[in-house]
Amino acid sequence: MQDQWTRSSFCGHNGNCVEVRLLDDDMVAIRDSKNLGQQPLVITASAYRQLIEKVKRGDV
Repeated sequence: MQDQWTRSSFCGHNGNCVEVRLLDDDMVAIRDSKNLGQQPLVITASAYRQLIEKVKRGDV
């Protein structure tokens, strides 16, 4: 995933996609594919894993 943006496997044909990128310093960048000009949200890899687990459980 490093040096490239990866789209969610749930990305539909309507362009509503979440993209993620692993950064060098154990950080993860998250962006909306419709708003590439906006600054991505950058969080720790640990916080990203926690977010994914919450999404899987349906907590968010």
